[in-house]
Amino acid sequence: MPRFVVDTQIFWQGFAQLLNGQSLNAKFVRAGLLEGRYELLYSAAILQEYLETPVNYPEMSRRLRITAERLELTARLVTSLGCVVTVTTEVQACRDPGDDMFLACALDGSADAIVSADRDLLDMQEYEGIAILSVPQAWRLLQHPAG
Repeated sequence: MPRFVVDTQIFWQGFAQLLNGQSLNAKFVRAGLLEGRYELLYSAAILQEYLETPVNYPEMSRRLRITAERLELTARLVTSLGCVVTVTTEVQACRDPGDDMFLACALDGSADAIVSADRDLLDMQEYEGIAILSVPQAWRLLQHPAG
């Protein structure tokens, strides 16, 4: 089963429509959290960002209809269905230092890929042999796993 680190933007765009959304982000997040088609890797820093981003960006919260109840559900789902990675490696490789936590989690969690919509990550294409994929690329991988 593939092991993915999922950036915050992809996570929330998909999670907001988890049960009934037909967007590719929703299908991708549902494939991991509800269908178990990949293992969601996260670190304490990533979970914190997942939970703080809607609070720090009220416009996003309104647009995606993120409520306090959804934040609580998010924490429960991620911690019960995802795989926590204890990050010990310090990474300083991304042009946006705020994204280094995704690289560190992927490295220490032996991820197959980081799934992102962030150009700072996508432009890297890979890090230490770990692919950095867009949602369409990751979705194709789930649809057609290698041999």
